[in-house]
Amino acid sequence: MAASTSENLPSSDLKPGTFSPPLPTDLRSPCPAINALANHGYIPRSASILSPYLDGDTFEPNPLLAWPLRNAQSGRDGSKTGEWVLNLDQLAQHGIVEHDVSLSRRDIAQGDNNSPQPDLIAELLAASTDGRFLTVPDFVALRRKRYATQKQDNPDLKFGSAELQLASAEVALILQVFGDGKKVPVEYVKAFFQEGRLPR
Repeated sequence: MAASTSENLPSSDLKPGTFSPPLPTDLRSPCPAINALANHGYIPRSASILSPYLDGDTFEPNPLLAWPLRNAQSGRDGSKTGEWVLNLDQLAQHGIVEHDVSLSRRDIAQGDNNSPQPDLIAELLAASTDGRFLTVPDFVALRRKRYATQKQDNPDLKFGSAELQLASAEVALILQVFGDGKKVPVEYVKAFFQEGRLPR
């Protein structure tokens, strides 16, 4: 997927596919994939998503994301048309797409479970064995390390089979979409997690 970048254009003037970092008023989720879609305009850049985007039959950017978007708590958009609306920060609701032992976010019991944490992203990038690619074994080793750390730091840790399945699916998505299924370039992971953009 080719991605261009903005040239100081207002977000309303940007074409879908053009990357622009979120404005201070734009809301984002704990999911880097959903955030990247918003930063590229594939879903509303403001991250207030009206009901047509929440319909699994019409959610065009990535049908895999329709389920978490539909199942997060949403409410009526009283300021506009009265349609159902979802703000992306609502996805920080525990157990929808957010889960403990994230590769880039704190656990909910530790406070902010929505914002990317520079130290965790640095740990993710440093997990590469050769400094060029992150492989399946690299991700497995990092997740085990994160789990051990969180068991010590978070007495309320919840990371059972459901959370493990979701966490594994996240890594598989990264490897399949941005890599060859077995490895992904570190520079792509940096773009995705640290910059919030689609690397290609």
